[in-house]
Amino acid sequence: MITERPKRPIKKVLICPLDWGLGHATRVIPIVEHYLEKGDQVILGGNGSSIQFLQKRFPNLTCEFVPGYGVVYSKRIGFAVKMLLSLPTIYSGIKKEEKQVAWLHEQYGFDLIISDNRFGVHASGVQSLFMTHQLNIKFPYFESIIFKVQRQLIEQFDACLVPDFSSKEKLAGSLSELKVGQELNVPLYYLGALSRFYRTEFKKRTIKYPFVAVISGPEPHKSALTNLLISSFSSGADKLAIITYDFDVKRIIPDHIKLFQDCNDEQFLTIISESETMISRSGYSTLMDMIFLNKKVFFIPTPGQTEQLYLAKYAATKGWANWCLQEDFSLSKIKSIGEGFPTAPSTMSEVLEKIEKQRMGAQS
Repeated sequence: MITERPKRPIKKVLICPLDWGLGHATRVIPIVEHYLEKGDQVILGGNGSSIQFLQKRFPNLTCEFVPGYGVVYSKRIGFAVKMLLSLPTIYSGIKKEEKQVAWLHEQYGFDLIISDNRFGVHASGVQSLFMTHQLNIKFPYFESIIFKVQRQLIEQFDACLVPDFSSKEKLAGSLSELKVGQELNVPLYYLGALSRFYRTEFKKRTIKYPFVAVISGPEPHKSALTNLLISSFSSGADKLAIITYDFDVKRIIPDHIKLFQDCNDEQFLTIISESETMISRSGYSTLMDMIFLNKKVFFIPTPGQTEQLYLAKYAATKGWANWCLQEDFSLSKIKSIGEGFPTAPSTMSEVLEKIEKQRMGAQS
């Protein structure tokens, strides 16, 4: 007599990305789909544009508010200085996260919590995983201190997930690896690149736009770059497609520049496939997207963001892309681009399965 194998219990999983731009929201999409395909109940947490994006992407999932850190970017103050001045606000935000997640756990009874760069998104008695690509944060003069503080925060979780390759050549370079002498007292797992386009199959289309600009991230920098590109391309003849969101149009846009706002994935991919070269910020989620989009790209780092500046330079040294500072941008700069990003498979599903088996083994 053949006995049926007992079904795996349905888990309640809270997935909560940081609200700084859309990158953190887009990169948790493969994780959300992994647990949905296993039949689990996924609850999304967050605030701002990131949770709004996920609500549109997964309209049938429950979304719960988790407060953000309330850090506002500035044109006048560099990102590193702004973060330093905002440490009391961030600490207060972490405590608010912890309080809200504890309350949500009382309502749902989570079996698993996955936090993307939110230090307060964990709960006592629940397996809580922290995800970051920045084991070492680029912060002039303070990197050693920042690592020690971040290590203490990460060690409140059960494991640390890194969306990068486990091989010697990292997509994030030195950001995603521990330096000699550094250690974490929780398990460290590399997931490979995470992108909402991880299952994308491009259709061959006629090229309509020599250039496409994909612009996201925090204000005021998002609108500043959008306006810069409109001004620069207005004086030329090259066609440009701009993909962005929540942009307040305050000027006449020439016919050879097309503005697309709030695109869904199908619309986004259609425009990308009809374009030759991308222009983008050098946020890490964009680098991961390039693994799957198979496009050449020119980077313009967000002013003052040391991480984006490092990633743009790192990609250039590898020959993957070219870049320039925003204040140095001109149309002549984007005539020189890199060879494109390498492709590599994601190990996300295998790693998440491994973590689950280890947890189940520990409970038995």
